[in-house]
Formats: sequence, structure tokens, C-alpha cells
Amino acid sequence: MTITLSPEIERRVTELVSAGAYPTADAAVTDAIRAWLGDRDALDGALQQAGIDESRMHSLLREAEESGDYTEMTAHEWENIAREGLALLRSRRPR
Repeated sequence: MTITLSPEIERRVTELVSAGAYPTADAAVTDAIRAWLGDRDALDGALQQAGIDESRMHSLLREAEESGDYTEMTAHEWENIAREGLALLRSRRPR
């Protein structure tokens, strides 16, 4: 398989290898793909647990984008979301 990277990504990979973070560009790209796949699996699992399929998620995102103007979330709002999410997760744990 041959993959073409954008000049910016190629520069970043080269910097990582030059800094000694990875022995080769292949190792850096492989690590990035593994991380992406792990994130993807985690997202799929979270959506499945919530009973939302990927097409529904994309539909909801599209609806949100088309709904008009938006406002930036405050730190307080993000904290409330995190608190509510953790409470929901705790309530779903088997006892």
C-alpha cells in the first residue's frame, strides 16, 4: 500500500523522526493509524451503548450544523455536561 501525505503531515512526521520520537516514518504513521482506529472503536462502542447508529449520529450533526447560528460553550457548560454524563454512566453500571 502506498499512502500520500499532505506536505504539512509529512513535515510533522519528519520532525517526529528527527526528534527521535519514532525510529522511522513508517513507525510514526503506523502509531497514528493505530490510535485513530482505537478512537474509532471507542466511538463506535459509545454510540452502540447509547443506542445510536453512525448514520443517526451524522444526521444529528447535520441537523445541528443547519440549525443556524451557534454560540461558544462556556467552561461552566462543559463542566455541567461532563457531570451529567458521569452521573448517567454511574447510573447504568451494574451493581
